Amino acid sequence: MRWLKGRGFEKLQSRRRFWGVEIDVIAYHPKARRWWLVEVKSVTNSNWIGHRWSLKQRLRLERVAQAWAESHSAATQVVLALVKGPQLEVHMLPMEDVANS
Repeated sequence: MRWLKGRGFEKLQSRRRFWGVEIDVIAYHPKARRWWLVEVKSVTNSNWIGHRWSLKQRLRLERVAQAWAESHSAATQVVLALVKGPQLEVHMLPMEDVANS
């Protein structure tokens, strides 16, 4: 959450359930007028991202993002947050990048 706030995101919510799907973090960036629906994964190695984020889960999140965008009249993106190491290093990847890897 600090990572997002430090980059201008507001309206942060965590662990919310919408349309039967739990969203780890919901964040809005007012300047970009964009919502992020964030799935958080802790990893020790980024070589196995795809195994931690199943196709079924990605499709559910994509459906929620479409419904969210329609109900909030704003661009919405699903993002995977990889949290690594003792310093909690954060890497954000758009769903499209993960799906194509």
